[in-house]
Amino acid sequence: MLNIVSLRCQASQTAGRLSAPRWRGSGHPGASVGNPTEELRVIPLEEFASTVFGLPLHPLVVHAVVVLIPLALVVAVIVAFSDSWREKLALPLLVLVVISTGSAFLAKTSGESLQEMLPGSQAIEEHAELGDLAPWWVLLFAVVTGIWYWRQRSGQVAWWLRGLLLLAGLAATAVVLRVGHLGAIASWGDL
Repeated sequence: MLNIVSLRCQASQTAGRLSAPRWRGSGHPGASVGNPTEELRVIPLEEFASTVFGLPLHPLVVHAVVVLIPLALVVAVIVAFSDSWREKLALPLLVLVVISTGSAFLAKTSGESLQEMLPGSQAIEEHAELGDLAPWWVLLFAVVTGIWYWRQRSGQVAWWLRGLLLLAGLAATAVVLRVGHLGAIASWGDL
């Protein structure tokens, strides 16, 4: 099993208030001297891959999907109806959808890791169930966009392919927004 070694960050509590974190270990300004065995902590690779600077990766990466997919839909609408913009926006649309697809699968994977760390709830279960499907809808949008891009480069874009591009974009956007809404309910519903 592969493990990652990291420095441990401790927050000290003074008079009921949380103060700035202090890094343990040498080489960091303001580091405290401690027992060398306490300075380093071994982190399993799975935990390391699901966090960024100690924060869960999932809430960070889902925002890329929630922003990029609706944006890709807007661009798809423009290229479907505007001949003058089609050539200019064809490649940016393809890149946008490909990045969205990678982000969607990363969100799914990081969400599964986060779900294992959280106590179970109905809201989290609903979010996770639909979240398992979302990357596949985004991938469908990417495949249709790829076919559309290839056909439009050769000058052979039929009306039905434009319609299919819009339907795939609408479906992916609807699923992603629903998953995001369920995630927001799971995170903030008790407030």
